[in-house]
Amino acid sequence: MIKNKGKIEVNEKNIKKDNFNKSNKRNLMAISSRLTTALLIFLMIFILAVLIITPIINASSSPSRVFWSCFGKGEVIKYCETPTYHHSPPTETCTDDGGCSYCMSVYKENEDCYIHGSWPKCMQLPPSQCSDNGGPNQDLNPPNITLTSPLNNSLFTSRVVPFKFFLNEKADVYYIDLINGRGKWIRVCRGCSSFDNNKNFNEGLNQILIKATDGVGNEGSKEVSFFIDSKMPKIKKTFPKKGFADGDFIVEFQEENPRNLTLFYGINQFKTKNINLGTCTSKKNKYSCETNVNLLPYNNQQIEYYFTLIDIAGNYEESKHLMLNVDVSDPIFNNQASFWSQNEPGSKDIFFDLDINEPNFDEVVYSYLDSRGKVKEKRLCSKLTEGKCVKKESFKAGVWDLTLIIRDQAGNSAGYPVHFVVD
Repeated sequence: MIKNKGKIEVNEKNIKKDNFNKSNKRNLMAISSRLTTALLIFLMIFILAVLIITPIINASSSPSRVFWSCFGKGEVIKYCETPTYHHSPPTETCTDDGGCSYCMSVYKENEDCYIHGSWPKCMQLPPSQCSDNGGPNQDLNPPNITLTSPLNNSLFTSRVVPFKFFLNEKADVYYIDLINGRGKWIRVCRGCSSFDNNKNFNEGLNQILIKATDGVGNEGSKEVSFFIDSKMPKIKKTFPKKGFADGDFIVEFQEENPRNLTLFYGINQFKTKNINLGTCTSKKNKYSCETNVNLLPYNNQQIEYYFTLIDIAGNYEESKHLMLNVDVSDPIFNNQASFWSQNEPGSKDIFFDLDINEPNFDEVVYSYLDSRGKVKEKRLCSKLTEGKCVKKESFKAGVWDLTLIIRDQAGNSAGYPVHFVVD
């Protein structure tokens, strides 16, 4: 009985072991089934992704995504705005007599513009394959010239003038001098859309015509006038140079385009007088001007004077400063009623005795008309002795009408008549 009981226990253990193995096998089969299902799902997703992405890749790499766009001479190609051309979309005009072909990738119909294509991809297309995408326009518009220098009616102080402009398309640019150019066009640039450099022009008034011609022969132009004054004004002479001033001043200068001429005069604080240039005499660019001012407030004093000259360009010239004594009073004749005598009526000897008050005395003279009607002048005194001029003069027979003149060094004078008869 005991032996049989042991056998029964062993059998029970074997049965339990078999059941455990069967259970594990079932679990492994279930896991394997789930893994297989997941793998199949992954493969299906992968295949689906490949099927979707492959056409896109093929489409992007296919030459059919680019195209040749063909244009005739004079047609304008407008490119769409891109980061490269962020200011304004560029344009291009076909200038080839046989037409032009361009490699494009996109045509935006609503904007009527193109985007460049890949040249290597376009080269895979047949050369004659042109797409009629878009609607290019015939170029009938002349180039537009935006001139920033020189501006019209501008003024320059140098013959070297900044020459700067912009065009809305590429063009050949020339200009002609309408005053001194003799019909000769001067080239500025070829196939350019802008220019910024210096050009030499003539002194004085300049009037030029700028011409821009695009690739199909459209021509735009702009006319501009400007002035050049590069030469400094020069004051050559001023008068009086020394001695006395009586209010009369003269200035000589050289300048083609004078604008303002001013006399400065006075003691410490200067008075001014603007001179009307229209009253000056001129020959070519040389001027001589006269003016007069009242110097009575400065009589018997010393003043300083000078001139300034400004031309239309603002160039400035100042003359040398000069010091002058002022004398604007006529000599004082103290004995006008008894300054001459004749020993006896008809005598040829006339005695002159003049009492004069003049600190800047110059001379006493008398003048008369000779037999031929010409004015003759003879000096009586060149200096005073204790304020007097005493002199005896002999005259030929006849009726004499003299004019006695007293002069000072400033040019002031006083005249008095003398009448007598010599037998």
